[in-house]
Amino acid sequence: MKSLIENYKKLNPPVFNIKYGVEFFPKPSDKDYKKKSMVRYFIKKINDNNIIEVSYENWENISFIIYERMSLEWMINGPRDEVEYSNMKFVKQSEKVMPGIKNKLINPLQFYKP
Repeated sequence: MKSLIENYKKLNPPVFNIKYGVEFFPKPSDKDYKKKSMVRYFIKKINDNNIIEVSYENWENISFIIYERMSLEWMINGPRDEVEYSNMKFVKQSEKVMPGIKNKLINPLQFYKP
């Protein structure tokens, strides 16, 4: 029979196992351009307003104890005005989930390719 301490360690992992955010600059692939969009991943420390973009792997494994996380679809191909409008709409919606994201995503045509 397992001891109470062993059970506690499983439920409450040590702090040194917590994953931290590592800033990442995405590079859309040809496949993303064919799909006309890509998913972008962002995190923000719970006690800080600094938002950083991270890789999917980092976003997936980030500590919920320290970070809030958010992903959003980002248009990168198609008619320019539709891409710009869609991305501005995504940013506006995302601002409700992660206040300050509009300051991180100031160019709605970032990564755009006609």
